[in-house]
Amino acid sequence: MAMLQSRHAECVATLDRERMAVEVVFRNREDDGSEYLWWFSLKGSDGAGPEGSPFAIDADHDAQARRTKERGWVEAEPQVVLLPEPVRQVIESWSVRDTGPAAWAVAEAVRELTLCTEPLAAPGLADPGDVSAVLASLVTAAERLPPALGQSGSFLERAAEAGHLRAVGGLFTADVPAAVATAGEWLDRAAALAGRLSEALRNAQLAVSGLAAAGPADPR
Repeated sequence: MAMLQSRHAECVATLDRERMAVEVVFRNREDDGSEYLWWFSLKGSDGAGPEGSPFAIDADHDAQARRTKERGWVEAEPQVVLLPEPVRQVIESWSVRDTGPAAWAVAEAVRELTLCTEPLAAPGLADPGDVSAVLASLVTAAERLPPALGQSGSFLERAAEAGHLRAVGGLFTADVPAAVATAGEWLDRAAALAGRLSEALRNAQLAVSGLAAAGPADPR
């Protein structure tokens, strides 16, 4: 455990390739003085293992595990998993990287933020620093939208060129090129608007960054 604790940042860096959403290590001490470590993790089924990892910590951890694991160790079988819907969506979007759950997780996060910023929400917005933090995070979110929008348009263009699309309904029945071109135009517009949104949020964040809650005798 000392190795994992002292090299915490290295451990976190390995989680992406493993599609590891959560990993927790528990220590259990028996009355006779013996100690056992238990691992709890939530990860995508297609996540990589330590084999072939480019991270030195994976090789060191695997070597240590081979020395300390008891023979015949087994994995416990989960029986019940209870997660609030927003948490489930975020975990699935990270561990599986399915576009549907990932996009829905964004929508759920915005809904949760709306609830958290309501006047009666607790703790909600307690001081200007909270507003500044919210705006700073929203700036990042807005900056990350254009690449996703552009990649969606590029996928449609490639699929159309390869003959993998059919226009079976909607506004452009039997006209794939028109559907793809129109979608691309609107995605380009949305990306540009996201850029303007990011700029507006950044300016608002800069405006409130110097504010603080006033005391009874402070000037307003």
